[in-house]
Amino acid sequence: MQDPAHSPSEGASPLPTSLPHAKRRAKRIIFSVVGLFLLAQPFLWFWDSPLGPALPNMIVESMAIVAFVLLTLWALIWSEWERDSRIAFGLGIVALIAGLVGSIRKVELSGDFTFLIEYRWEPTAAERLAAHRAANSVPTLDSSAPVEPLPASTAEDMPAYRGARRDGVVVGPAVRTGWNVPPQPLWIHPIGGGYASMAIVGDRLVTIEQRDQNEAIVCYRASTGQELWSHGYAANFSALGGPGPRATPTIDGERVFSQGAAGDLVCLDLATGSVHWSHNLMRQWGVPNSTWGFTSSPLVIENRVIANAGGVAGDGLVAYEKITGEVLWKGAGLSIGSVPPPTTPAKAASPVLPTSSDEDHPAPAPGSTSLTGYCSPVLETLHGVPQIINFDGAALRGQDIATGRTLWSLPYRNGPAVNVAQPIVFEDGRIFISASYDIGSAMLQVSLDGDQWSIKRIWKSEKMRCKFTSPVLHDGFLYGLDEGILVCLDSQTGERLWKAGRYRHGQLLLTNGILIVQTESGQVVFVRPNPENLEELGSFQAMPDDDKCWNHHALVRGQLFVRNHKDIACYDIAAPAKTP
Repeated sequence: MQDPAHSPSEGASPLPTSLPHAKRRAKRIIFSVVGLFLLAQPFLWFWDSPLGPALPNMIVESMAIVAFVLLTLWALIWSEWERDSRIAFGLGIVALIAGLVGSIRKVELSGDFTFLIEYRWEPTAAERLAAHRAANSVPTLDSSAPVEPLPASTAEDMPAYRGARRDGVVVGPAVRTGWNVPPQPLWIHPIGGGYASMAIVGDRLVTIEQRDQNEAIVCYRASTGQELWSHGYAANFSALGGPGPRATPTIDGERVFSQGAAGDLVCLDLATGSVHWSHNLMRQWGVPNSTWGFTSSPLVIENRVIANAGGVAGDGLVAYEKITGEVLWKGAGLSIGSVPPPTTPAKAASPVLPTSSDEDHPAPAPGSTSLTGYCSPVLETLHGVPQIINFDGAALRGQDIATGRTLWSLPYRNGPAVNVAQPIVFEDGRIFISASYDIGSAMLQVSLDGDQWSIKRIWKSEKMRCKFTSPVLHDGFLYGLDEGILVCLDSQTGERLWKAGRYRHGQLLLTNGILIVQTESGQVVFVRPNPENLEELGSFQAMPDDDKCWNHHALVRGQLFVRNHKDIACYDIAAPAKTP
């Protein structure tokens, strides 16, 4: 007989006996998913993905967010906690999220898609730069005063991106490699944003920065860091990696040539910063920008300034007359999906086309993307023929200097059309190229038979995938960063001899048989090129390790110049003079 005290009252609903089962089921599902996430971590850590560490990091970060949401839902809805405990937990989560939102000003991504956080209580980069410039006045350039003599460029200068030959090989004194006591900077101060390197001739250092809503081409005194002049114009390009210009200016004699992230090609006077001429490549040629902006540094060959305007099919080089800025020739790709300048009769004895106004042509179609690529054109001689080597987003090409005509080409494109690494040209006509996004490296052979050019692939390797760094060549061996890890390849066979040293997406220079590796975290590491193993000789921290140091370093006469999107510094790393 049923106890009346425990009998349900007449008309009452049955007890929800299924609710505990639902809670147990939710708990099993959620904790199983979280457990699988945890078990997957070791596999993701050792996974050599097509995108390097970036893809595993994105998966781990996504897993962490999903796990946090699932555990929070379990605690608030399906747990067996008391009602007051769940309310307190929920309020704590809300307070945590509100605290993070309130304290974080900006989140950026490293080259491997890890988070770099800027907090609201920290001064912004613009505030730091403004305070520095206010405390250190820029000299006023008096047009009537005598101009400081400009030095002639020597073999030890770096007038262009990665040096005069753009190969990352530096001529100069021996450098010190062991650092029991880290060196102190000769000077260091804030700088505008962006990822350009520095062109240095004598005591003049020129770079390009983002200053508020303007790009600014800036000249500093290399010995002291004092700002000498700047030229700004309205441009504010921003992409996933952050805002600012990317291409390193080029110094040629008394002139500076600079290309901004939005396509502003400017010719300036090195002594005063006054403008000689300028064009906006997007407006002039009716071409779109690329995903990460214009990053190719101008190349000066005799009276020609070669700029990479890109276009939707690539093959978009343009040659301008160095003094006047007139158009000399354009690549065939600028006639595909773009609006070329109006053709009017040129002078009989001159191949020069009239320069079109930047406002003559309509903007490119919305959503279109340029195949400029992210390399810089370089002057090389193959089989006795000087030519421009250009590795754009679609292909590797050799082009005639006088006309821009393509002599030979080889299609080489990954999914996002990101070719960044500078090609390495061998004396026998071989060319080494490398790219990331699951395409890898290749050794090519360019041949000339009579007047017929040809190109073929000798070997291909996925063992060196340079994302946005460039390799160097030493004694027949190739050294480069494979998705952030240093690799040595045999140039004859493509065999990987070793892989070690997690320097992430840094940059390489070679001088006096020493590799100077600037890591993404701002450390400078000295490595002896050795085909048998990684041989680190010493290192020091040159820039803060909580920022991404993507800008290529420069080395002139034993002075190492480093910068990121916030600061610029100079270190003396020359080896002590030997006593007789």
